[in-house]
Amino acid sequence: PRKTQIIEGDSEVNLEDLIQPEDMVVTISSDGYVKRQPMATYRAQRRGGKGLSGMQTKDEDVVTNLFVANTHTQLLFFTTDGMAYKLKTWRLPQGGRTAKGKAIVNILPIPTGVSIAAIMPVDVPEDDWENLQIIFATSQGDVRRNALSDFVNVRSNGKIAMDLPNG
Repeated sequence: PRKTQIIEGDSEVNLEDLIQPEDMVVTISSDGYVKRQPMATYRAQRRGGKGLSGMQTKDEDVVTNLFVANTHTQLLFFTTDGMAYKLKTWRLPQGGRTAKGKAIVNILPIPTGVSIAAIMPVDVPEDDWENLQIIFATSQGDVRRNALSDFVNVRSNGKIAMDLPNG
């Protein structure tokens, strides 16, 4: 007779607990393609080196943002229509050294004609966000200051960060 029993456990396994903390290089192009890759893919270059390609782009597409973030770092995306989206770094698609990446409109629910205006990686735990401030400024001269804790609860369809006038 069988001596072992298989029973259902009450413990919940969070998907984020399975992700190993690791430094990632996040690359975003002007056409809205995003990817992350491990920091280990980059190495120091000696004198006289010729360099390596870091991202495959089209003719008029250029890399606009490049930063290092941990896999558990929160990323705040701010769009040109005043919306804010929140995503962890590990949720971005991981690509190879020469990969173009994935279009950000396939990752975030951004409407057509709207692009990402700024990306802010926040390494501070969310419990400490109440002590931090964020400042928005537009090209028309509108300025607004918010507590960073206003962006702790951002739904998947975004949150209005700033009401912007037309244009």
